[in-house]
Amino acid sequence: MVATFNPSWRSITDALRLAVIAAGGIPSVTTYPANWGGVIRAVQDLQAALVTAGNANAIVAAHVALADPHAQYALDTDLAAYATTANLGTTSATLSSHTGNTSNPHSTTAAQVGAIATTAAGAASGVATLDGSVKVPIAQLPAGTASGVATLDGSVKVPIAQLPAGTASGVATLDGSTKVPIGQLPTGATVATVAIGNDARLSDTRSPTALSVVDGSVSASAAIAWSKISKSGAVASDVSASPATHATANANVHGLPASVNVLGNRNAAGEFIQHGGATASGTLSAFTISHFRLIAVTFPVAFSTAPRVFTGCSNATAVTCVGSITTTGCTLVAWGDGTLPATAVVNYIALGT
Repeated sequence: MVATFNPSWRSITDALRLAVIAAGGIPSVTTYPANWGGVIRAVQDLQAALVTAGNANAIVAAHVALADPHAQYALDTDLAAYATTANLGTTSATLSSHTGNTSNPHSTTAAQVGAIATTAAGAASGVATLDGSVKVPIAQLPAGTASGVATLDGSVKVPIAQLPAGTASGVATLDGSTKVPIGQLPTGATVATVAIGNDARLSDTRSPTALSVVDGSVSASAAIAWSKISKSGAVASDVSASPATHATANANVHGLPASVNVLGNRNAAGEFIQHGGATASGTLSAFTISHFRLIAVTFPVAFSTAPRVFTGCSNATAVTCVGSITTTGCTLVAWGDGTLPATAVVNYIALGT
């Protein structure tokens, strides 16, 4: 099935106008009429453009066919006379001589390449140089001048003349006695001031702050109550009585009451005593080899070797003994008749090192 082609007169004349321009022609009117007459006129303009284009093509073809239409350009045949071995060798030597020339053959300036000229080194408005120690020479610094840098004297110190000495926000000076003059101190009787001369506060006797007395502030002849002295850290030399005399004295040197029994003290042989007691488990049986109770005991402090252990019972009819003695404990054994209560306590005393 063929689609119906029914363009408008305007679309036909506009298309022909574009064809005229594409062929290199110029439409004879700005806009072709949208009718059959406009189509005929556009076709005539297109035909004239094509004829002109054909003539132009012939001219271009004839121009291209010429051997050297542009004589101002050198041809390969023209250059062949110069491309000899001798000429090339001379050219190469000349080029090498030029590229190896370090005497600025093009007379390029420092400003052209963004460099600093050598004449600017150490010159006014130029750049500073460096001496043998890679430092700027003192001659190129504004030394000792306003807004400059300070110098150092023979003692490698900034001279006093270059310091804001004795001025506000400056530094204090020293007088002939190497002290800050009184005129440069904030004297007075208020906060952040210092007292001078016969200020009453300098002779004001005040009581020391509590707990502020130290050993160095106490006179050697001063008597201080023993109750006011800390005993922590005391050594034998701090006690007036000899430790040996203290240990062998028969008197009650510790002031213990008569009801207090001291155990645990070592004798001359290095022995000490431990004691304790334990309750028998259940009513004790009659005096037979098979009716007894065992009571395990652990010493409060372990001995270095197995101690000697002595036993007894709170009930006079019981019989006790001890076995399995080690450095850390023992086993108490108790026998008794049927009337011995279960609350009977078996006691022991252990003596060892």
